[in-house]
Amino acid sequence: MKVRTLNARSIFLQGPLLALVLALFICPASKAQDFVRYFELQMSGSPAGWMRSTQTTDRDRITTTSDLNLTLKRGPVNIEIVMSSEFVETADGQPISMKSIQKMGSTPITTSYVFSTSDLTASTEQGGRTTTITRPLPKANWLTPAAGARFTLEKFKSGEKQIKLTTIDALSGPDPVTMTRTVGERETITIKGRLVSATRTVVDASTMPGVPSVEFINEHGETIKSETSMGGLKISMELAGPEVANAAIGEVAEMMVSTLIRPSRPIDHARTTKEAVYIVTNPNGKVPELPNAGFQTVEPIDEHSARVILDLSSPAPAPETDSTNHEFTGSSALIDATDENVKKLAQRATTKLRAAALKAHEDEANDGGAAIVTDVTPMKRAEAIRKAVYRHIKNKSLGVGFASASETVLSREGDCTEHGVLLAATLRADGIPARVVAGIVYVDEFTGQNAVFGYHMWAQALIEIDGKPRWIDLDAALSEKDAFDATHIAMSNSSLADDQPHNSLANIAGTIGTLQIKVESTR
Repeated sequence: MKVRTLNARSIFLQGPLLALVLALFICPASKAQDFVRYFELQMSGSPAGWMRSTQTTDRDRITTTSDLNLTLKRGPVNIEIVMSSEFVETADGQPISMKSIQKMGSTPITTSYVFSTSDLTASTEQGGRTTTITRPLPKANWLTPAAGARFTLEKFKSGEKQIKLTTIDALSGPDPVTMTRTVGERETITIKGRLVSATRTVVDASTMPGVPSVEFINEHGETIKSETSMGGLKISMELAGPEVANAAIGEVAEMMVSTLIRPSRPIDHARTTKEAVYIVTNPNGKVPELPNAGFQTVEPIDEHSARVILDLSSPAPAPETDSTNHEFTGSSALIDATDENVKKLAQRATTKLRAAALKAHEDEANDGGAAIVTDVTPMKRAEAIRKAVYRHIKNKSLGVGFASASETVLSREGDCTEHGVLLAATLRADGIPARVVAGIVYVDEFTGQNAVFGYHMWAQALIEIDGKPRWIDLDAALSEKDAFDATHIAMSNSSLADDQPHNSLANIAGTIGTLQIKVESTR
């Protein structure tokens, strides 16, 4: 029997896309002198944009920057991604500041970090609103980008076969990233039609487990070509001239179909499925560490497989620390719960519920009955907010990259990411702790593909049930009627705090194009 189709335009997450883009920023240049270098970007062999890397020295300060412009197709829609990062350090490798700019929706998000001797201050600005937090300095021993480039070049020229570097990049946030570069043999490769001799190296980054990048290094220690693959998705960059920044982009590669996962069998009545058991396998590497939270329980089988059990009648208790974690109640650039329009949406969503509760109380009092609690339970408010977010986003579109809640509440446009982010923000605006979840969901058809799982985002609300806080899964992209079903498999969750906006992608990157799903049972 064919299941009812989701509004497919609203569901599929650009996590695979973001993971690939961020992979371009994880490897600092291995050149020690100042430079300006351009690269042509390709997705699955088709031109997709450009990247520029620079390093400049001004007296005792060194500034390293990366700028990227990428155009990709998601289904029938082209989207443009613009990102840049900047790191300023002293000549002897002491950090001063770093900054990232990301334009995934219509309004850029700028995050600036200032290092002091005791802490790190992060300020995030979007649309004239700025939030600022202070956090401890990174504890790990790490090198700044220019110092890391000098270190890598020295090790490379000395003939070391494995070079391990821990560094920080603004786009990945202030948590150090460890990169292990395995140096291979020299090969002859083609760059712009010319044969060039270069050393092949393989780079593994701690932020992208299971997703190595192949980099070709010339005799000066410069990266001249790199390739990163995630299953059916492949992005590469090749040394080019400055003219590449003005080159016209023709037909770009479609990136969604190759990320879809065909399970062992179709799932009947998917939207009404309340219980399910799946075997999740990554035959090419370790299975991700899937979260035990909400309606999901995970039982490891071996390093490649895990059994995922979903039971919508039995949400698991959450750690007590989640109830006091400010990240789930506060505001960030993406989940900006203090935005006036977000707060108004939350208020409109719950007004009828509160009015009905008040009237019931008044009727009870007029009849001489006992007083009742006039406030509406968090569970009822959360479901009312989920329905309101579904109705509010009128244009269920794949054409938005990754918009914040304040942007989406005005544009009323987006896919599952915008639904999930706006839902989390609106829940927080109503006083309910919330976070987003990245994972996969079953759909009976998408871009001509039948009975597949696709990457997805939804929200979780932290609600007390039977005296214990529990994460309750809520999906605003399904329909007004359907709150959630047991065809969702969570792979990661995140508060989308300003200093760690892409944590939700970590478990996704290494599974793209390789994950297998066996449906053991559903009902």
